[in-house]
Amino acid sequence: MNAQARYLMGLAVEYIQKGSLEDADRLLNQALKMEPKNSEALRLRGIILAFKKMLPEALRLFDQSIKADSRNWLSYSNRGNVLKDLYQLDEALRSYNKTISLQPNYAEVYNNKGNVLLELNEFQESVASYRKAITLNPTYADAHHGMGNSLKKIGNLTKALESYGVAASLNPLAGHIASSYISTKMQMCRWNGLQDEINYLLQLGLNSDAKIHPFHLLSICNDPALLSTLTEQYMLDAYPVKDDLGLIEYPKKGERIRIGYFSADFHGHPVSLLVAEMLELHDHTKFETIGFSMGRSQADEMRLRMEGAFDSFIDIALKK
Repeated sequence: MNAQARYLMGLAVEYIQKGSLEDADRLLNQALKMEPKNSEALRLRGIILAFKKMLPEALRLFDQSIKADSRNWLSYSNRGNVLKDLYQLDEALRSYNKTISLQPNYAEVYNNKGNVLLELNEFQESVASYRKAITLNPTYADAHHGMGNSLKKIGNLTKALESYGVAASLNPLAGHIASSYISTKMQMCRWNGLQDEINYLLQLGLNSDAKIHPFHLLSICNDPALLSTLTEQYMLDAYPVKDDLGLIEYPKKGERIRIGYFSADFHGHPVSLLVAEMLELHDHTKFETIGFSMGRSQADEMRLRMEGAFDSFIDIALKK
């Protein structure tokens, strides 16, 4: 490697760690002018674009990095992360598996693989992946938290609570971990010390950038103003404003008004039982109704009824 290019890349890494992404990008572009096929420089530029949420562009750079050096396992790992954010979960899984084949002792990739498997509802496999991450790095708080999430999905609340407890002890400032611990503890009717833990969590949310899931907040916070503040804080981080679709135009005179219903419960569930007839009674000469199913597909009688209640029914469970 060109000595000057190596020096520029080293500086770029320092800038990335400081959050000075524009300066880092400038240095990496200089390095790539000297060595256009430098796999590591391409990878680092991909990381910068991923930080900026320019995901398709980041993906192209990781692909170029891999083309320049097919043994660059970090590029496969970074590629998997971007694919996960793009919700291309099967392809992300392939990238993580390739990373593991090249570097089997990298704890982070097992954690990330576990996250994808959890999204795909492969709970036993996700537990195994988190367990491998923890074996390689016992103090990996996010892996313990992911393990708790998978165990909870399986129905093993006792073990899930243990995993959340370990994660919280390793990272006591993580609001998402503390809220998972508290909500599971409440689900198990374990009330000892609970109010102090709730007070700590709410204070944590106010005094830091800790993100607490609104669903967990609903059962522990009866202050509307505080609930609004913490929910907005979470939503702005998890779902930043995007203008990709532009403005939604008003329907032209005479056109049907389009209404979209989003739910994870379009199956044998109280929500569907309550709204089914209301949906069926829409005047379809005036309204076009579209059902967006966000939950796991369950082929039951109510699912069929709900699909028939809409003009269009779209399963978006594995889309983002």
